[in-house]
Amino acid sequence: MGNLSQEYKNEIQEIFGEIYAKYIKEELQATVDSEVS
Repeated sequence: MGNLSQEYKNEIQEIFGEIYAKYIKEELQATVDSEVS
């Protein structure tokens, strides 16, 4: 049971990490765009 819980946690972290990375990338791009114009 504990093993399954750990696997599930890793899965969640991976998905969250991807969403977070995508968000950061878009935020950075927006910052760059506003500074350029």
